[in-house]
Amino acid sequence: MAEALRWYLATLAIGGAGLIPAIVLFPTLRSRGVLYARPLALVLLSVAVWWIGWNGTIPYGLGAVALILGWLWAVSAIVAIRRPELVSQIAGRWRLILGGEAVFVVVFALVALARAQAPNAAATEKPMDLMMLTAVHRADELPPPDPWLSGENVSYYHLGHLTTDTVGQLSANGPEIGFNLGIAMVAALAGSAIFGLAGDVLALSEVRRRATPWVAGVAGVLALLWVAPLASHRDIISRLTTDGEPSLLNSWWWWWDATRVFPQPITEFPAFSLLLGDLHAHVLALPISIVALAITVSTFQGQTPLTWRSWISRPERLLLAGAVFAALFMTNSWDVLTFGPLWFGAAFVAFRRVGWGWALSVFNAARYLALPVGAALLLAAPFIANLDTTSRAVELVALDASDPANWLLVWLVPLLPLVLGVVALRAGGTRRAALAGALAASLAVAVWTVLQVGSGNAEALIERSWGWIMLVVLVLLVGVGAGAIVRAEGERDAARSAWLALAVGAAVVMLATELINIETDTAGRFNTVFKLWYHLWTVIALAGAVAFAMVLDRVDWTGVGAQLRAPSGGAAAVVVAAGALVYLGAFVYAPAMALSRGNEGQPTGLDALIYLDQSNPGLAGAIEFAQTELDPERHVLLQAVGDAYGSGGYLAAASGVPTVLNWPSHQRQWRGPEAPLSGRREAVEQIYTLGADALSEQLASGFGVTHVYVGREERTQFGQDAAERFAGWEIAWEGTGAVIFAVPAPAEAVAAS
Repeated sequence: MAEALRWYLATLAIGGAGLIPAIVLFPTLRSRGVLYARPLALVLLSVAVWWIGWNGTIPYGLGAVALILGWLWAVSAIVAIRRPELVSQIAGRWRLILGGEAVFVVVFALVALARAQAPNAAATEKPMDLMMLTAVHRADELPPPDPWLSGENVSYYHLGHLTTDTVGQLSANGPEIGFNLGIAMVAALAGSAIFGLAGDVLALSEVRRRATPWVAGVAGVLALLWVAPLASHRDIISRLTTDGEPSLLNSWWWWWDATRVFPQPITEFPAFSLLLGDLHAHVLALPISIVALAITVSTFQGQTPLTWRSWISRPERLLLAGAVFAALFMTNSWDVLTFGPLWFGAAFVAFRRVGWGWALSVFNAARYLALPVGAALLLAAPFIANLDTTSRAVELVALDASDPANWLLVWLVPLLPLVLGVVALRAGGTRRAALAGALAASLAVAVWTVLQVGSGNAEALIERSWGWIMLVVLVLLVGVGAGAIVRAEGERDAARSAWLALAVGAAVVMLATELINIETDTAGRFNTVFKLWYHLWTVIALAGAVAFAMVLDRVDWTGVGAQLRAPSGGAAAVVVAAGALVYLGAFVYAPAMALSRGNEGQPTGLDALIYLDQSNPGLAGAIEFAQTELDPERHVLLQAVGDAYGSGGYLAAASGVPTVLNWPSHQRQWRGPEAPLSGRREAVEQIYTLGADALSEQLASGFGVTHVYVGREERTQFGQDAAERFAGWEIAWEGTGAVIFAVPAPAEAVAAS
């Protein structure tokens, strides 16, 4: 696949420009950040490109991307000349670089191959993601024009799509190829980054065996990108034992149910996301979130002064850290809600470690983070200012609380390595710290209870039912984890303290989602659980990988084996075997899903639009015409209004040429109740109903419509004779079952010309 090779080489060129910045940002980590170079360079490239595209200095395109990349290389070269020790540090980690590159290539190839079996940009939210990527690709200025709301700019987090398109620009791949290779790149970036980060966390303490950091890295890659929840076991067993011919390959989308454990919230996980193939914001943020975690680990390590003066004395580190969190917000703002507090928690523990009290540790952590937070806000300010979003309210969770059975269906498998680590390493904690942690978590539950009663919603306490067990479990996990962290800190075992802290941080986030909900247009906890729990797959995968590797590194397995073989150890042996079987069984889901997707009958290849050549050749021809002959800045191509997840507006999504309105429910999600949608659907319906009529011309002129498309969707909505109604207008293009009419220019425009 020449497209994939060009894409890989482009990421290599970008990643090389990130090596020096990575070492500058992570001077104390074992890896010196060399495996974060690609995502870090992509962050710097995309944020800088967005800025110059926003202020209009240079039109967005290959020239702008190449200019910024050249500037990154030039700065890196200057720094390397002035600080040759940085080059020596890179050279000294050649084995790690090669290992990380091997991970990148393998993951990139596997995911690209899987996507090539089901490449169509159709169904779920793929049309929307294609629309975002195409809008960016065809834009001269940023934010780009919204193809689904003519006259407006995109009002959604699109930096991840810009990042994907920058690689597409450099590799001469259009959005139709970038749609699938972007997913493969995200997986590879996340895989190589967590490979390095797991080793970095483990190296915070003494490692006894040279291979242990590599074990941690591989375990992290598998836990993040391959492991599926316990719900996958249920679905696979159910399918294989069903009446009729049991098959995982020919059953239509049997793998979908693993993400629909609860009645409303989605519980998506990375293996599912990458094989489903939606180029969506929460997936695109994965590599950046791991770099943010690396910053958190570096802060937790505490080998550099955690003061605001340290930022002032090293402004390049301030800029880099601010850029990472700005990019995280601009790619998927929800990630900041998880990884920002985790960074704060790391700073808090670092201050506690050197003897500061609780209150002063909180104050010092806040003061330390003030400057990078300010830098992130400054870098993201134009992006934020251009978002026409609704304000989000925080509400108390009353319904849809998690019950223990469903919670285990999601989290049991990812938590098994942590359980192994706690038991095998005997990572118990101090009672005082455990009690303090449990009391702090209990206080949050108590406040929630008081607020529910005070707001006249006392019945929520009864309706929670089995959800109370989950609250108790999470409170206990926070308490026990806090005690274990304090003990590990007392024993100066920073690596054990780190993975325990990551686990406790995950428990705190889970507890928060059981008590409060960020209100959106979707019902209940749909988005809160979907977004925040998705982040926790990364956090728990990292913590579990380090715990697993630490067990292999420190435990005397000869003695353990003897104990398990002894009569008294029979029960323990059964538990260990059952846990191993359950965990290993979680590796069946991803390859089975990939094979099932390959049996959907989609044309193979990386082109997300090639399927239209057979299924809808008229639309395929119209897309080609709009891509080559129409300008998104000057033309509006009318199409029938389609609702979310449907095929309406696909011409706009694939060509970038705006239409008057599409997916209106998503527009309201992005823009809030004040979204400028009034009269648009009615105008579209009138134009298609009236045809070549004076009123149609007037309505079209009012919305800037220059062309009218009549294809399969338009005939379905407005009748098979829809095209005949425009017989009086000039035909700009015609194909199989589809036609594009040019709207007559207004009389005054003709007179002026």
